[in-house]
Amino acid sequence: MFKQLRFLALCAAVLLTLATPASPARAATELWLPTPAGATWKIIQGYGCGTHDAWDHYSLDLVATDGATIGAPVRAAAAGEVFVWVAGSGTLIINHGGGLYTQYTHLQRALVSPGARIERGQQIGEAGERATRGNPHLHFTAFTAEGGGARNRRSVAVTFADGYPLPEIGGCNQYGGTRLTAAAGAAPEPPGLSTAAEPGRWYREDLTLRAASGSITGGIAFAWNREPGNAERTGTDTPISLAAAGEGQHTLYVRGWDAHGRSALTTFGPIGYDIRGPSDVARIEPVRTRPGSPLTLVWAAAQDAGVGIAGYRIYVGTDAAGTGDWFTEAPTLTLMPAAGTSLVRVQPVDTLGNTGAWTTLTDIVVVTP
Repeated sequence: MFKQLRFLALCAAVLLTLATPASPARAATELWLPTPAGATWKIIQGYGCGTHDAWDHYSLDLVATDGATIGAPVRAAAAGEVFVWVAGSGTLIINHGGGLYTQYTHLQRALVSPGARIERGQQIGEAGERATRGNPHLHFTAFTAEGGGARNRRSVAVTFADGYPLPEIGGCNQYGGTRLTAAAGAAPEPPGLSTAAEPGRWYREDLTLRAASGSITGGIAFAWNREPGNAERTGTDTPISLAAAGEGQHTLYVRGWDAHGRSALTTFGPIGYDIRGPSDVARIEPVRTRPGSPLTLVWAAAQDAGVGIAGYRIYVGTDAAGTGDWFTEAPTLTLMPAAGTSLVRVQPVDTLGNTGAWTTLTDIVVVTP
């Protein structure tokens, strides 16, 4: 009799183990609530039973308690790379590395594409009701998987760094009705910039911008004309060269991370860099004129790819290498030439003071009757 009871107890233990999926070990990645910062959302279906009864046992269905669920921002629970977007079900999956993924389903639209690098807290889409018409909610699952195709998926119980540990407690619809408020202060303050440069201006000398912030302790990354990624992260006191951006007008993007891997982005600009002088002035045909007659010369304007032409320095004389300080803003000149033969030489100047070459525009011959 005792042996029979011990056998029945062993069978019951095995059945109970099979009925409750084990939460496999996962990569040590800190997860944050995927809902809008400062907003309270409610779990309408928790772990187990209902539609959460297979590999996705540890899934949560969330709705906004104040305001509309449809169209509400959905944020990345951790940094990673977009693995897939399935428009039919509104499912976005992010690969966080180490075999850990997070899945966001029923989105009405995604704001990121497969392959994109995502930072924690970045908005990745908007909540909706795709594949669940009439029941808008955010279906969230964290799971482990293997290989490039994310095989053998198994959901895992989650602990949100906002202050919500949600371990396996047994039963159907675990944590149903629980209200969760995403940490309003989850993201750090954007990094600051120290620079003498002014947005909207052009410069002909290299300037050093420096990025740093007290709350940015996990590193800084910067890039010109695009958002930088995690792989470009450097120290927290980073000199940034304007000359490194090259000639042209640019916007600087600076992203900073705190000790928890949360990031914030700031931008600076546009700011221009131009050290190249204008194009040379093209020569015009020699001119013959009579003494005492005013002469007006007109030539094709020089070209400048940066800040534009300020005007032209002029030399009139007989020196084939002559230079002068006579200045005209427009590509035209009226003068009273002296008797004999003289040269007109021109040097274009842009609005930053960059200069082109001195070139001989034309020869003037004053013909005596």
